[in-house]
Amino acid sequence: MHPTPFPADLTIIGADPQLLRELRAPETPAPTTRRRHQSSSVEHSTAECSKFETTTDSPPTDQPAHSQSTAIPSPAPIRMAFETPEQNLRHGVRYELTLPAICYPVSVSNEVDRSASITAIVANVSSSGLMLVTDAAQPYPGLDLVVGVERNQGQFEFCAGTVLASKRNSRGLIEIHLQFGGYMNELLLSEMIFPVLDRTRMQFGLPFSERTLASLCKLGAMAAETLDVVVVCPHCQALPTLRDGCSLCLSSNVTTSKMIHHFACANVDFLEKFETPAGLCCQKCRTRNLIIGSDYEYLEGPQTCQDCGKSHLETIQIGHCLNCEHRFPLATAKRMEIVGYRVNRLDTLALIDSA
Repeated sequence: MHPTPFPADLTIIGADPQLLRELRAPETPAPTTRRRHQSSSVEHSTAECSKFETTTDSPPTDQPAHSQSTAIPSPAPIRMAFETPEQNLRHGVRYELTLPAICYPVSVSNEVDRSASITAIVANVSSSGLMLVTDAAQPYPGLDLVVGVERNQGQFEFCAGTVLASKRNSRGLIEIHLQFGGYMNELLLSEMIFPVLDRTRMQFGLPFSERTLASLCKLGAMAAETLDVVVVCPHCQALPTLRDGCSLCLSSNVTTSKMIHHFACANVDFLEKFETPAGLCCQKCRTRNLIIGSDYEYLEGPQTCQDCGKSHLETIQIGHCLNCEHRFPLATAKRMEIVGYRVNRLDTLALIDSA
């Protein structure tokens, strides 16, 4: 059995270089006992690549003699399957600077743990993260941190990320390599967090956990601002529609009577009292063929509810909830503040410019 040479550009992750050189070698007669003396790891590697092998009892005779002596390109570089943490740190050009910072660990419930804060110095910055130096406890890789960097006049600006690696340098200080990303970083990317209207339930809500936002407000990373005040249902706090309706049964099926004011005799009565087969006629002074604008004007008369029959009523504003369909007088509705959050975020580009 004679293995066919491997393509020169084939790369096997984690394979032994000596093995690859043997697999890429030109085809030569080999004793049948060679495979028995190979190690189990070699048999495993060649089995993974069995789709590239062909077996035969004798060398092929239909190929030109010079084809077997064709030069094989040099083996391609072996790409390592695993890299050390130092080789897998954040990418991008780094800019050296020195700025005070405070790091706050993020709990499993996505809340900032202020009791475990770490005082550090920002040593360098790139578009993908920061390197912090501290003499405090060493954080473990994978930990999410919220970092407050001191800027102008003692004001802190905030960013967040995940610890890629942390190690002790030659001076005995801990170097923390932080890569921007994670749940907290998503909160701190925007200048303003606005509430969102759920169009299914017609209720306003925040795109992030209120407890997380509250913990960031206590930290100073953001501040709440009232954007608007809206009327909502007293039962479920959803948005309602509004209309005028009956103060007794809350129905909107209310009609208004039409009246006529006759200028000449000052008679005011319902329209039905003026209507005759010959036209409009004042029942008080018997004047006929009244002309609108010169003889009379229309006035709005009393209102009558067509559902409960109440007449001479005063209509009120009524709300109808779009979620639970509760109908209520507007005077009993709740007023809800629409609150947004202004983020005190760290501008990485401005930080790089100052480096």
